[in-house]
Amino acid sequence: MFDNFREVAQAVIQLKFEAMKYYIEAGRRTQDSLGREMFITLAEDQKKNIATIKDFAHSLEQKAAGTGGCDNCGSCLVSIPSLKELSGKITSSQNSDDLSALQMALEIETRAGDYFSGTAGECHCKCVREFFSRINEDVQRQISAITSILEKN
Repeated sequence: MFDNFREVAQAVIQLKFEAMKYYIEAGRRTQDSLGREMFITLAEDQKKNIATIKDFAHSLEQKAAGTGGCDNCGSCLVSIPSLKELSGKITSSQNSDDLSALQMALEIETRAGDYFSGTAGECHCKCVREFFSRINEDVQRQISAITSILEKN
């Protein structure tokens, strides 16, 4: 599916950007101050994640091009499934109330976590596995934060 780390990173960054836009819009619509704060935090986390992804992908790309790359990078990159299904879920989300928006946020992050952890687990290449494992760590923190808010409601 992908030819190099840059393509993978761009697809993940696009997904994170769409999630960030969703969280910004949900924060604008929410009536609850705690919910608004949560969405603002989630949007800020997405922005930080984008910067981290860019840096991490750049370092992995250099590693793969230099002496630190492995022979399996190419075969892992081409076998990574598309992110289009996840992306479509985010862009089509329209919620009428605060609780629905939080539940959708949890669904978005859970699906992303499943994708990233599954992809990391299936890769034979340490470079690609590290990349997706690192992204999944951030997603799991976001899932915990959303779950905590939902449990209070």
